[in-house]
Amino acid sequence: MASGLFLAVLCGCAPPEPAGPTGVWQAEPEFQGAAGRVVLEILEDEEGQLGARLGMPDLGVHGLAMGPATLQGSELQAGPFRLTFDPAAGTLKGDLPEALVPVHRIAATFRRVASAAPVPEQEPEAPPLEPAWTYDAGAAIWGGVAADDSGVYFGDDSGMVRSLDLDGTERWRFAAEGAVRGRPSFAGDDLLVLSDDGRLYRLDRSNGETVWVAEVEAPRTRIAYGESGYRYDHQSAAPVIAAGAIYLGTASGALLALDAASGRIRWQFEAGDSITGNAAVADGVVCFGSFDGFVYALDTADGALRWKVDTGAPVPSSPAIHDGLAIVGSRSYDLFGLALEDGAIRWRSYLWFSWIESSVIIDGGAAYLGSSDAQLLQAFDPSSGARRWSADTGGSAWATPAVDGEVVYIGTAGVAGYMVDHRARFLALDREQGRVLGAFSLEPRGDEPVWGFSSSPAAARGRVFVGGLDGRLYAFDRP
Repeated sequence: MASGLFLAVLCGCAPPEPAGPTGVWQAEPEFQGAAGRVVLEILEDEEGQLGARLGMPDLGVHGLAMGPATLQGSELQAGPFRLTFDPAAGTLKGDLPEALVPVHRIAATFRRVASAAPVPEQEPEAPPLEPAWTYDAGAAIWGGVAADDSGVYFGDDSGMVRSLDLDGTERWRFAAEGAVRGRPSFAGDDLLVLSDDGRLYRLDRSNGETVWVAEVEAPRTRIAYGESGYRYDHQSAAPVIAAGAIYLGTASGALLALDAASGRIRWQFEAGDSITGNAAVADGVVCFGSFDGFVYALDTADGALRWKVDTGAPVPSSPAIHDGLAIVGSRSYDLFGLALEDGAIRWRSYLWFSWIESSVIIDGGAAYLGSSDAQLLQAFDPSSGARRWSADTGGSAWATPAVDGEVVYIGTAGVAGYMVDHRARFLALDREQGRVLGAFSLEPRGDEPVWGFSSSPAAARGRVFVGGLDGRLYAFDRP
C-alpha cells in the first residue's frame, strides 16, 4: 500500500499533517499593539516519549530544552506550557506561561511551520570605536558617570570617588567607606555621592573636600552577582536636587527629602521595598519606582502620598518627566506614560520578553531606552510611546543612554552561562535612525560572570565617558 507521502507526490498535493503534536509550531501573539514570536518544537524519541524545546527568535533563543512533554486527550503539557491540541484545526492554543510573561495574561495560537532556523547574530557594520584614553581605577565601576565642561566624576566598588580632567588626568580623590554604585549628582559647585556605607556625601567639586555628611541608612552588604538572593539590584539611586531639597531613594525602601544646605532629613516616606532608581521632581511632585512594583508620587513639601500605580513587577529604573507625564519602565515588560497629576496611564508600550532595567533619557523630543534580554536600544515618542526605531546592542543594555548632538550612546554587559549570548560593547548610534556609527567590544578576562558596561555614560565637549566593570574609565571621541 502506498504511503501518504508517495500519494501526495503522485497527486501534487501537500503531505498530510502528522496526527500527533510532533513538529515545529510558531505563535505570534499580540499585546498592546506589539507582536512577539514563540516557537515550540515537540519531539518524539525512539521509545515514543515526547519532549519539548523552546525558541524565542527575537531574543536569539533557539532549541532551549524544556524536558518531557505529555499529551492527555487534547491537553498538551510541554515545560511550563499548558496547551489545547486541535488536530483538525492544526493548532495549539493556550495562555503564555508566567515564566515567559510574568504579569499579563496573553493568549497564543500556535500553528505548524516547516522550520524555525536560528538567525546568526551579526556584528554591527560600523567602524570600531577606539578609546581616546583610559584610566585604571582598580575596582569595578557599576555606577554612572557625571561630566561637566571641566571634568569627569565617578565612584567605584572600592568606595573611591574621583575627579579627572577631560584628558584623563586625576584632579582629586575621596575615599568613602563603602562601594559607590550610583551616579554622582551636581549641586551647585558641589557633588553629591551616595555610598554603601549608608552615608550621603556633599563634596566640593573643585577639590573633593567634604562639605557635609548625612547618615541616610544602615551600611549595606551587597550580594554578589549570580549568588543566591541576587536580584539584579546592582545600582544605587542617585541624589536629585530641586528647590533647596535633595531627594534620595535607599536600599531599605525609604524616599528621603534632605535639606540641601545642611543634609538634615526633612521627611521620609517608606515604600515597600528597595529604591534603586533616581527620583524625578516637577510641579511640586517627586516621583519614583520601587522593587515593590509600584510607581509613587509624593508631595515635595511633606512627603504625603498623592498616588501610586501597581505595575505588577519591580521598578528598578528612574522616571523621566515630559509634558506632564512620568515615563518609567518595569520588569512587567511595560514602559508607562503616567499622568503626573493623578497617575492615570496615558499610554503603555510593551517590550516582549524583556525587563526594562534602563531609564529613559529624553532629548530633542525623543525618548531613548535600553533593555535587558531584548538587547535593544530603542527610540520612542515620549508623548505617545510609539516606537521610532530599535537597534540590536548584542548585550544587556541596563544603563541609561547618553545623547550628545546627533549621537546616542549606550554600553552593554556580557553575561556568562546565559541562555542567550550577551556580549559587552559600547555603542555610538545615529539618534535619528538608530544606525550604528561605532562599536567598542570587551571580552571577559577570566571566569567572571558579568563584564563590560553597566555604567551610564556622560558626554562633555565632544567626548563621552563610561565606566567599565574591568575597573577602567573609558573616554571616546564623538564619531
